[in-house]
Amino acid sequence: MLAGAALPIQGAINAQLRADLDATIPVGALSFVVATVGMGLVLAGSLSIAHAPRPRIAPLRRVPWWGLLGGVAGAIYVTSVFSLIPEIGAAATIALTVGGQQLASVLVDRFGLFRLPRRPIAGLRLVAVGALLTGVVLIQIA
Repeated sequence: MLAGAALPIQGAINAQLRADLDATIPVGALSFVVATVGMGLVLAGSLSIAHAPRPRIAPLRRVPWWGLLGGVAGAIYVTSVFSLIPEIGAAATIALTVGGQQLASVLVDRFGLFRLPRRPIAGLRLVAVGALLTGVVLIQIA
């Protein structure tokens, strides 16, 4: 819930930064630079405090072509959110992203994409996704 709550806050902050700088792509890049520095600090802390194992670079050679696309997906998401919030509002933007997440999640589960286990899609789950998407539409027209 906390991570989910952070998304509209991040989007609103980045939307304001975009307005202040009058630049979309640089704001997205700045967001990822700050995130990279933050993750670097978390990594350094985990290595020194928790004595976590050092990350290894060699296994990256065995990663499939799609294995590094998570960063691209994140960039698309972050840029879309801070671009849409000023246009359609935070509630509508987040509702649309949640709707998209649910549709994509059903496909990932159903077809076992990205080496995940296949999971059957029960009728009740489809009804729930339909209800969620109906909520998205109601948020848009309200």
